[in-house]
Amino acid sequence: MKEKLTQLLQEGKDRIDAARSESELQEVKGLLLGKQGALTGLLKELPRLDVSLRPEMGKAVNQAKTQLTELLEAKRETGLPIVTEIMNANHLPLFEDVDVIQVGARNMQNFELLKELGKTRKPILLKRGLANTIKELLMSAEYIMASGNENVILCERGIRTFETATRNTLDLSAVPVLHELTHLPVIVDPSHATGVARYVKPMALAAAACGADGLIIEVHNDPPHALCDGAQSLRPEQFEDVAKAVRRVQAAALAED
Repeated sequence: MKEKLTQLLQEGKDRIDAARSESELQEVKGLLLGKQGALTGLLKELPRLDVSLRPEMGKAVNQAKTQLTELLEAKRETGLPIVTEIMNANHLPLFEDVDVIQVGARNMQNFELLKELGKTRKPILLKRGLANTIKELLMSAEYIMASGNENVILCERGIRTFETATRNTLDLSAVPVLHELTHLPVIVDPSHATGVARYVKPMALAAAACGADGLIIEVHNDPPHALCDGAQSLRPEQFEDVAKAVRRVQAAALAED
């Protein structure tokens, strides 16, 4: 496994330039190694067509094509499905082999994008906007579903409040409320919600306790040197610890039912 991984990474480095791309390969490497332990869900990784790349969109698209190739190689190596974020409906052809398409918080009300995603049959991971209500989240989901795609996953990722101790304020009350209002699965992102790695575990456990159907947790093999979101990223061994604890909370909650 490690020999194949080393070969994969070396071949990828020959094709990808810039420090950002090399860092992404290292992130994939950390996730791949973590898969031997607890990583059994979706392999969520860069690349994505990020807002910061928009001034050079032509270059960004070419870079994304190359990076998506590396991500798909990681998928083949591990057997894990992948999810990555779309920023523009024009980029849909790049996502043919992606298992789940993510709509980020800032695109939650990009209605033209949502309608185009509704014409696909791929699962759509729809994140709640940082200043949007639960009703608005559900209305955005309706845009996708009304266009024919009912494969929507809702994600609570924290909302903006006056509190500054954490990156956002995680609204866990959204989980039971959404379960009451819709049949759609609801997952929670404690990494982006808190922005601090040491807070991820307690909020992940709380999310599991209140009935979340899944979690998004940032994992990096070397968080201090990550080019983005390092402060909120867990190391693979920390993620394994969180995964085990979450399973215990789920088991306890099911026993109570």
